Amino acid sequence: MVWTAVPFNDPHVQQVGAAQNYLNNYSGFSYWSSPVMGDYTSTPNFGNAAAYREGNPYYTPVLTGQCTWFAWGRFFELYGFDPGFRGNGNQCAAQLVSTHPDKFELSYTPAAGSVFSGIGVNHVGIVTSVRDGMVTIDEGNVGNRADGTWETAIRVWTSRTLPSTQLSAELGGVMYAVPKTGV
Repeated sequence: MVWTAVPFNDPHVQQVGAAQNYLNNYSGFSYWSSPVMGDYTSTPNFGNAAAYREGNPYYTPVLTGQCTWFAWGRFFELYGFDPGFRGNGNQCAAQLVSTHPDKFELSYTPAAGSVFSGIGVNHVGIVTSVRDGMVTIDEGNVGNRADGTWETAIRVWTSRTLPSTQLSAELGGVMYAVPKTGV
């Protein structure tokens, strides 16, 4: 998304811009149907059953709480549609672009709203902001503590800010599925 004349990190601007993009690009879209509307700075709403339970293909006794479960649900909250990934964390960015090439493109450069996949480490998450070489990310299964239970799943996620170079070093490189204008 491209923001002009107003600070990028203003959450109200992000919500209004995301709503406008949805209204412009999707027939039959209802502003009220999506709980977050692209506000990347909001916290996950685990009460959103379509995102984290019934609609999430990773909602299984083995995968609930994993980074893939979290990233799928967080993406659905932010964008209101299925990201199309079903693989391991290191495959998710590429699978998202393959499923939605009109909406996302692969890049080595992060952008707010991107899905990131580790190249050397099997991990996936969501970029919520980028500023001055720093990225803020939301990620699940922090500390590899997911045990498949709902109670643990909703506790083992985090939002953290770090240099993009550090994220790349931690994950053996990073590939981003970056949103195109109008997503």
